[in-house]
Formats: sequence, C-alpha cells, structure tokens
Amino acid sequence: MAIFRSTIFDNVRQKLANTVMYRLYSKGIMRSNPGTIRNPKTPEQLVQRAKMSLLVDLARRMAPVIKVGFKPLATQKTVYNAFVQTNVPFVEVDEDFNATLTPEQMVCSSGVLTEPEVSANWDADSSQVVLTHTKEEVTGLSAKDDKVYAGLFEKERRESMLIELSDRKNDGTKQVTLPKRWNKENLCIYAFAVSKSKRNASPSVRIELS
Repeated sequence: MAIFRSTIFDNVRQKLANTVMYRLYSKGIMRSNPGTIRNPKTPEQLVQRAKMSLLVDLARRMAPVIKVGFKPLATQKTVYNAFVQTNVPFVEVDEDFNATLTPEQMVCSSGVLTEPEVSANWDADSSQVVLTHTKEEVTGLSAKDDKVYAGLFEKERRESMLIELSDRKNDGTKQVTLPKRWNKENLCIYAFAVSKSKRNASPSVRIELS
C-alpha cells in the first residue's frame, strides 16, 4: 500500500489492472489487489464442463425433436434442461476431456408411455426415407389417440428434423426427402409417442435404416 499526492490522480477512485486507488481522510491511497485465487480446473470440473458443453450444444441442435419429446418437470423448467439431465449419464469423456455421446445412447424423449412400433427403409428409386408405423393394441400405457413421431438426426452435420407419422391406432407411412446436404449414411432415426394431452411421452427408441 502507498500514500500518494498527485495532481493527476488526486480524485481517482477506481481499479486499474491489479491496483486499487481511493481516497481516505483526504489522502490518496494506492494498494495492490491480487484478486481471488481459485483453481477451477480440477479433473472433475473439466469432465463436467466437457459433458455440459456437448449436451447444451446437442440440445440446441435437437430442438425440433426434443421440444415435442420431452415434457419437463417443474424442477427442470425447460425441455433443454430435461434433455441435458436425461443424457448426462451416457456421455463419455476421454483423457483429453473430449466428450462424446453415441447416437445409440442418445435419448430424444422421456416418459412412461409404451414405445411405438416404427420401421425405416431407404427407397433407392426416390432417394427417400420411408417411415412406417404399425398400428398397436391399446394398453394401460398407450392410447389409440397417442401421436407417433420420428426424429431424424444427421450426426456429422448435427442437424435434426421432426416427422409426425400417425395416431397409435392407425397404420401410417411417410416418405421423407432428406435435405441435400444430408448423407443417409450419417442418419440416425428415433421414434416415440406423445399423448393427446401432450402431458406424457414414451422413451425414444433407435430405429435402424434398412
């Protein structure tokens, strides 16, 4: 700490770099302010940051799908939080703190309803994905008016789209033309059902493209 008298700094009361200047009893005071020393880079913190960074980015990219597939709890507030919290256990982080979530493990919807019966085929003649829903029996965890959806995710471009198929009580087929920038070899498909009230959903199920 130093006491100074200067025409230039006489009325200075501010912080400059790691130095704080202020007035005390009509005298100019200058002292060092090293700041708070913290170490926020423990391995555990770096792992958590890597996971959160990946999932927050994926939530934004999967928004068209998860806005329908997730019904957030009061404590989660948003579908983005619900997606992140649901998928955290499936994220792997390597020794260089690179996080990955394999398409086979990614969860795109959550709830107690029964998963729908959906298949996906590639039509080479039309260069389209053919999504087929097979009508299902009504049970305690499914209703005839549940809506069945498919979520498409291009894992290299990390882009998604949502396709509405049919009610659970009906057979339904949709032919989907992929965006030109998408490669079918990188396509991941997920199916799930949502109640008519939109208050509940089924877990998502990964569909193989044949």
